[in-house]
Order: sequence, then structure tokens, then C-alpha cells
Amino acid sequence: MSTKVEPLSILDNGQLTHSFTYKVNGVTVREVLSLDTMNGDFGTTQRIQAAYGTQNIITPDSELGRAILNGDDGGARQNEFLNAIDDISTKVNKQSLSNSTTLENSLRESGMYEISTGMTSLPKIVPEAPNEVDSDLLNLGFDNEGLGEGLEGIFDPNNGFTSDIGFKDFLTPPPNLKFPKDAYYDAKGGPSQDYVKIDMFKYQAPQEAMLGTAFQGNIPKSKKEIKAAKESARGTFKKTLFGGLKSGKRTKEYKGTVKLPIPNQLGSSNSVAWGEGSANAFEAAAFMAGYTAVGNLLNGSEGILSLAAKGAGEARDLLGEFQKQGGDAAQLVSAQATKMALQQLNINTDTRQFVTRATGKAVNPNLETLFSGPKIRSFSFQFAFMPQDEQDSDQVRRIMRFFKQGMLPARGSSGGSSGDLFLLSPNVFRIAYMNGENRIKSLNTFKMCALTGCEINFTPSGLWSAYDDTNAISQPTTSTMTLSFSELTPIFADDYESNKTNKERLADQIDENGPLSDWFTDKDIGF
Repeated sequence: MSTKVEPLSILDNGQLTHSFTYKVNGVTVREVLSLDTMNGDFGTTQRIQAAYGTQNIITPDSELGRAILNGDDGGARQNEFLNAIDDISTKVNKQSLSNSTTLENSLRESGMYEISTGMTSLPKIVPEAPNEVDSDLLNLGFDNEGLGEGLEGIFDPNNGFTSDIGFKDFLTPPPNLKFPKDAYYDAKGGPSQDYVKIDMFKYQAPQEAMLGTAFQGNIPKSKKEIKAAKESARGTFKKTLFGGLKSGKRTKEYKGTVKLPIPNQLGSSNSVAWGEGSANAFEAAAFMAGYTAVGNLLNGSEGILSLAAKGAGEARDLLGEFQKQGGDAAQLVSAQATKMALQQLNINTDTRQFVTRATGKAVNPNLETLFSGPKIRSFSFQFAFMPQDEQDSDQVRRIMRFFKQGMLPARGSSGGSSGDLFLLSPNVFRIAYMNGENRIKSLNTFKMCALTGCEINFTPSGLWSAYDDTNAISQPTTSTMTLSFSELTPIFADDYESNKTNKERLADQIDENGPLSDWFTDKDIGF
């Protein structure tokens, strides 16, 4: 009897299962395949379960189990299995380091290679119920596909998802929602519709790796601990001083996806901040003298005491030089000196205006427009909902709740302590314009975003109109949802270039399902 070793996913994200759905006698079931490359079961069925509820494992002696064994799916199981293998192969090939060889070897090792190529039919096998409930089972086998297909993934209201938009926690497992239900967003082997894909993630503080230890409450006590803490702080200070403030990923746990039609009003605007800058001749000369003195201090050629004494002497020399010039220079230095003297008395007066009053001349400010920094981009999208049936209306309510709940902070501590001392940052969002599994390169790409506003209008026509709905009592015939996003970081020119540093900076957008899984080319509009 062989011993099972630690499983290893063929996918970079560590996902150990992949599921697909089909119907048996009118009932939607979900079959879960193994993605483990280490235990000889890759591509084999781990379990089969109903699409709804939590107590849903299908066993060989159950009614649905016997129907599957009898082949009552009409060939749907075989077709969807082959589609699932194609999906897995596509994901493997899109990874930075393709595991296509491992894929074939794993299928051969498990005896599933000929089945995966369609040369041999999928055996009619229904596994027994697992002896233990594992973490995968708690996730009901749902990966990031399929939860939004019609009513698939609508859970028993007593156990998880509800069709209400109230406050009951429904975000576990991560939902995959779409509107309308019959949209061809992921049509396999056929034309697909353009859509907006919005992924939600738990937020991670950008300097958590660098500063997080300072807030863990571990106060050094021994001399050894104190020395280590000082050395660590000194090293962090030096790295920050000379290398700038580094930021890490801003995403932790994946929280779900919503797919919606591309809105009718789209736009993108990149902007930076320029502002007026001024410096008269005296201010410029004084700055250069001070800058030189500080440079001498930093390179060790002068001490702080000698610098102070020398600085006072140079200031007097500077005033003297201006005074020697006479005329305009003397007037400027006199006005500046008067201003400095009055400031010592906490009197703030623009003395330059008195030069103008007395002489009719204004001090030249050397006014220029100077770059001051980048700006954070903001976006707004409005989506219109006109559900056609109860399945559509259920999706609408869940989508609204996805954003309304996901954008809000939580109370308490990330460590699990109760109380209201802190508020946890809300979730963050990744936005992309997509067609099938491909990014639309003629539209702009986004950096990670915060959802700053979610406005829902249940009467966009100015008149209340609703119809009976079994789950909602009454459902508005039309509604609109306006989402306002702000990117977490500004856009820089070098963000458009493909290099190792950029891929580290933009790691949130580069995972397996991220919009930048393929980098910008000369065909891209970019950010």
C-alpha cells in the first residue's frame, strides 16, 4: 500500500481541483477532478455533487449516482470532461513557466491520457463519499469558474448564499457572478461577448513586509534582542533612505468575480500635477549656500558646530555682497532682511509689496510651471439591469450585494480579537476589459483599485415598477448601479515596459487570471 505524499498542483496558484457541470435527468451536478501531480490521480474524479446546498455528495447508490452510472446524462458528462481538460491545458500553457510536459506525464501516470484526448470514453464511475471533510469539500469544489451560470451556485439559505441583498455573509466560497445569465462571456470554441471583469481581493498593506513587525507587539527585552532590533531598524532605514519607500502586493485572499456588459460610456484620462514655482535671486543664492554647507556636513568635511558658526558667517557675507552691489540688489536684500527680522517677532508681512509701493518695481519671482507629482486616476461605471426572469434577478441582487458589502470596512482586528479599536481596510478590486479569456488591448488597463462609491437607483425612470418574485417578493423591473473606483497607485511611464522590476511592482495584475498575464506589446494602448 503506497503512502500518499504532499499534493502538488499543476497550476501556479496552488489550486488542487477543477470542476465542471452537466445535467442528469434535468438536475445539474458538479464533478470535481484532481489537479495533483504527485499521487497518480491527476484528472481523475474525486467526487460528484449536486450544484446546490452543502449536504450534496452523490454516492453510487443514490438516485443521481445510479443515473450517472446508467449514462442518463446523454453524453453531456463526456463532452464537459473534455472541455474541462482543455481549460486546464489552456491555464497551464498561459503560465510563466509552462508545465505542458508535466501535464501529459501526469495524465499518463493516472491512466487518463487516452481519455483526455477522446480516444477512450470516460468510465462511468461514481466515487464513494470521502471519509473526511477536507478544505476542498468545505469549498464545495467550486473553483473560479461556473458559479454564475444560471442558478448554479445558489446555496441553501440556511447554509450560505441567499438571494437577499441584506447582510448575511455569503462571500464564502468566492462567488463567480455574471449578468445577464445567458451572456456569452466565456463561450468555448465560439464567439464571445466583450465584458468587464471585476475581481475582488482582501487588502494587504503595501509596507506590511517592511513595517509589520513594528506593530506586532513583540518588544525586545534581552540585550541580544535589542541589538538585533536596532540593526534591523538601521538596515531598513538605510534601504529606505537610499532606495525609496518600497511597496509590496496589495492583495491577499481572492474573494470572487463579477462579469458585466461593457457600459455605454467609457473613458480614460491620465493626468499629472504641474504647479507654479517661484524663487527670487536672494532666495536662490541663500539655498545654494545652505545646500553646499549641508553637503560638507554629510561628507564629513565639517562638524555640526563649525557648520553653524560658518553658516552664520556666510550669511553675513551674503548680505554684504548684495549690499555692495547697491541699487536693485540693495533694495532686494533690505526687503528680505526686513521680512526675516519681522518674522522673529511673529509678524508676517509681504515686505516686497512695499518695494513696489515705493519704487513701482516688483521683485522678479522667476515664475515657472514645475512638475510636482503624479495624480491618482478615478473611474466611474454605470450598469443597467433589466432582469428577464428569477434567475437573472437573483444574479442582480447578488451582484449588488457583492459590491455593497465588499467595499465596506470590517470592525475588529485581523488577529481575531473582538472590539472596535480598529477598522480593517475594505477589499480592493482588479478591473479588466475582456473578451473570453483575453484582455481587450484597444481599451485601457487598470491598476488595483479601491471602490469608493456604490450608488444603486431602483427607480431610474422616475417611477416605481416591479414584478412578483418568489425569492424577493417584489423585484424592480429596472435598476442601475454606479461604481466609482480610484486606483491605489499612480501610473508611471516605465509601467508600460516589460522588465523584472515592473513585474514585481505589478504582481497583483500578473497572476494566472490577471489582465497582465501577457505583457503590453506595441499593439496595446496600455494604461
